[in-house]
Amino acid sequence: MAETLTAEGKLLGANAVEQITDKFKKRKFWVETDLDSQWPQVIEFELVQDKVDVIDKYKKGDMLRVGFNLRGRKYTSKKTGQEGVINSLNAWFVDKSKGGNTAPKADNATVTDNDDLPF
Repeated sequence: MAETLTAEGKLLGANAVEQITDKFKKRKFWVETDLDSQWPQVIEFELVQDKVDVIDKYKKGDMLRVGFNLRGRKYTSKKTGQEGVINSLNAWFVDKSKGGNTAPKADNATVTDNDDLPF
């Protein structure tokens, strides 16, 4: 069984619900992580079936915590015969974050010219 992953960040937005088939619907939303970094990351998550509306109670700019599973499928192109893999981040819970960040904080240690190294 796959381990549940979590990410925290700022909600950037969500698209409309996509009805893929009569029995399957999905919705994508975007969260910006590593907010304290020089290079923040934008992560796309996917909500499916009965979860597509959970993002509605949040607004752009809200700090969220997202629990998700990494999903992947192998495919073969019908046009070229080339194989590939499609990955998705399938969100199964979303809640308000306390303002945390997925980026680890760098330790502000100072380097000294000390020759007492153990090696």
